[in-house]
Amino acid sequence: MRAYQSMCGLPTRVAFIVTFLVSTLGVASAVWAQPSEVTIGLFAPSVRFEDSVARAAYINQLAASVEEESGISVRGINLSDPSDLDDVDFAVVDGLYQAREHVGRSILTLEIDGQSSLELGIYSASNERLSELAGQDLLLPRSGGALERLISTRALYSEVATDEFFGEVDSASNFESAVSSVQSGRAAATAGFDHFVNELELVVSLGSGPTPEFVIINTSLPAELVEEVSDAVRSHAGRAPFSGVSPGASPSMGTFERSLSGSRLERQPIMAASRNVTIELGPLRLPEDEEEPVAFPQPGEMLSLPPLEQE
Repeated sequence: MRAYQSMCGLPTRVAFIVTFLVSTLGVASAVWAQPSEVTIGLFAPSVRFEDSVARAAYINQLAASVEEESGISVRGINLSDPSDLDDVDFAVVDGLYQAREHVGRSILTLEIDGQSSLELGIYSASNERLSELAGQDLLLPRSGGALERLISTRALYSEVATDEFFGEVDSASNFESAVSSVQSGRAAATAGFDHFVNELELVVSLGSGPTPEFVIINTSLPAELVEEVSDAVRSHAGRAPFSGVSPGASPSMGTFERSLSGSRLERQPIMAASRNVTIELGPLRLPEDEEEPVAFPQPGEMLSLPPLEQE
């Protein structure tokens, strides 16, 4: 019938066109929701690679593996500045930095030697005591201030800030650069994971710290895409210097964050005498004849010290 009307009251041809446009727009909107490229950054200064070339190679290989498995175009970026984290969709973020800055949402923890936390320490080129490093230069991998805070709370008992104890505290782009500077004498000491140090001497232990985490930064990405990328990273992120991954944030992250709180550790009070100490000897009476025994005063009578002051 020529006057046939559709259920919506439109002519058949018009109804068909409207239906086609609506379905086309629906498909297009789904396509538009998928980005043309996904970026994965690497910012892990405390993890030691052979050099900057090895760092770039790791993230590029990870991106290529994720792209091959997921079918999504992926680009890997080696980040030297933490401010660049805002420009990527996903990132492998240094665990020490993450404890201070809480970048994105943690999806996976990258393990090193099968562990999600490793021992940290202060290291120098020779077997020095911490007191011998006072006033000397300290070079640290970038950690958002986590290492500086850790040294103050665990090595200096929150009595003094790290930059007050050491002469100069500078940041290195990564741990391999910091170690090289200590070896060459450009810095007196550095701090980092014991797992990566063979050529320096441990000065003082700083306890354990978390390994890097894989996080999502761009929260506007579709959930399906995030899941695909995460699954692919889970399969391919465990190449050197990492050994594997575990789901979620590092279980040691909370403990490490609390260690940065700055609360005073339990310890014995430090006892210090006055700067100028006078030692007074009591009288010593010598015998008048050879057969008379020598009369020594009691210890308290012979030697007296000024009162000790408690700091």
